[in-house]
Amino acid sequence: PYLIREGIKAYSEVLPNLKKHRKDYPSPEYLLSLVKDGHNGDAHTVGPDMNSEASDWIIEVIDRDDPRPVWFAMWGGPRELAQAIWKVQTTRSPEQLAVFKKKIRVEASGITVDQGETP
Repeated sequence: PYLIREGIKAYSEVLPNLKKHRKDYPSPEYLLSLVKDGHNGDAHTVGPDMNSEASDWIIEVIDRDDPRPVWFAMWGGPRELAQAIWKVQTTRSPEQLAVFKKKIRVEASGITVDQGETP
C-alpha cells in the first residue's frame, strides 16, 4: 500500500494538468479511500485472526449486487484474497461459497515465485 499511496501522491501533483484535457479524473482522496492494508503476519498463513482491512474489503466488493466478475491483479501475493475465501468458506454454506468464488478472476502472469520464496 505504501507504493500505491506514493503513486497517488505523484498523481495528485499532475492532476491539474490532466484535468485540462479531461475533467473526470478521480480525486486523490477518492483513490486513497480505495487503498486497503493487508495483514502484517506471515505471508503464507490464512485462518483465524488473519483478517485484515484488505481481506474484509474483498468480501464487501465481491458481495455487492453486481453480476460482473471482480478481477485481481496479483503483484504482491494472494494472501488477502486467500484469507477472504477462507473466511467465507468458514462462515457460509457451500452454495454461498460457490456463488462468492464464481465472481473471482485472477491475473497472475507476472508472478514467478510466490512472496520471494526460493524455488
